[in-house]
Amino acid sequence: MLEHGQSKHAAEYLPQVEQASVVSRCPCGCVSIDLAIGGIAPRGGGLDILADFGWSGSGGEVTGAFVFAKGGRLAGLDVHSVDGRRTPDWLPDLSALTPAARAAAAQQDASTNRPKSA
Repeated sequence: MLEHGQSKHAAEYLPQVEQASVVSRCPCGCVSIDLAIGGIAPRGGGLDILADFGWSGSGGEVTGAFVFAKGGRLAGLDVHSVDGRRTPDWLPDLSALTPAARAAAAQQDASTNRPKSA
């Protein structure tokens, strides 16, 4: 994801990947994780979204994931439902990912073209 991230700074974080370790997981059951780099977890500072992607699950549910940094350190991966249909408890094959802006546009097109309930 970092290699194809939308942030102009995404590639600068690639060397940190080798030193990254998972320090916590989201308690909701999704696959979001927080990272430490060289045993040091980022503290404070704003979130810098480095790479933001979306994909559709096998049931058509729309899911998103973004890699983020804090204070100049790679800090985690957030995985979330875009349409609220399913908590994402899986990661797709990389070939299924589309940049988030395109995934959001596709979701909007799909919801616009859905039949309205009576």
